[in-house]
Amino acid sequence: MIFVYIAIRLRGHAGVKGDIEETMMLLGLKAPNTCVVIPENAVNKGMLAKVKDYVAWGEADEKTISGLKITDKDSKVAIRFNPPSKGFRSLKMHYPKGDLGYRGKAINEFLQTFGKFDQIR
Repeated sequence: MIFVYIAIRLRGHAGVKGDIEETMMLLGLKAPNTCVVIPENAVNKGMLAKVKDYVAWGEADEKTISGLKITDKDSKVAIRFNPPSKGFRSLKMHYPKGDLGYRGKAINEFLQTFGKFDQIR
């Protein structure tokens, strides 16, 4: 079993503090609707907690990882999605009322609402 987090940037660049923007760049989240798969460790969990107001994140399962068609699990691969087909619930409120923040295993279902994707590095 692979223990990884999936993080999806949901909000844009406007009004973001410099240290939070830098943390998102370190995570590989450079644009809205970009998804990264990162290893589950204390450092990455702290970085995700810092940017919780701009991203949705949670633990990935094997089915989701295989569906993203990621071949190189050691390097960070950014995947750019189209926006969800029925839109977001809220980009200002946290899960379960909105879409932001920690979602746990529910991130796998949330990822299914996004349309097709392009793999970028």
